[in-house]
Amino acid sequence: MLAATVAAAATMSSDASLAGLGLGLAAWLLVGKGGPTGGRVLVGLVAAPFILAPLAVLFGVQTGVWGKLHQWVPASWDARLDIWAFAADKIQAHPIRGWGLDASRTFGLAIPLHTHNAQLQLWLELGAVGAALAGVFFCWLAYGLSRLSVERRGEAAMGAGALVTFLTIGGLSFGVWQEWWLALGALTVIACEMARRGVQRDYVEELALVD
Repeated sequence: MLAATVAAAATMSSDASLAGLGLGLAAWLLVGKGGPTGGRVLVGLVAAPFILAPLAVLFGVQTGVWGKLHQWVPASWDARLDIWAFAADKIQAHPIRGWGLDASRTFGLAIPLHTHNAQLQLWLELGAVGAALAGVFFCWLAYGLSRLSVERRGEAAMGAGALVTFLTIGGLSFGVWQEWWLALGALTVIACEMARRGVQRDYVEELALVD
């Protein structure tokens, strides 16, 4: 299964899928090895992009880092850099309330369909309020995994890997409101819960055999 997952990510020729695979593995190790401490670190890492995304882009533009990146990255990433810089600039006009739901589609060629970054799209469309609500939701999930790691570290690590993979790919590729992407997130939660219950059932059956 692991080999198939890596092969699928590589075959798709998508940097986002490979980044999701790598960072998901890092999150799995963080919680799997660090337990509750790693879980608390995960909460902070999940929160950071929802808080800092537009500021980080604006800082990169103002310091010239963005211009240097344009010289190094391939065409697909070059286009993303332009989109992210444009979105971060527009966020400054309505930082609290945003431009409105699905407003990303109204900027023409500057933003084709969406920002290709979930956090920037939330800031652009729903402002700081929307980005904060989404950030709180995902931090709540991460905090739940931190608490779970006290007694069920393996299951918490599995959830951490899935959570970070979803956020990474969403932060580089897809629009926030795409129904199939939201459905995939829901299916991921269901799959993790089914796996957790399966482990618990096996554990109970083992105890019964011992007794």
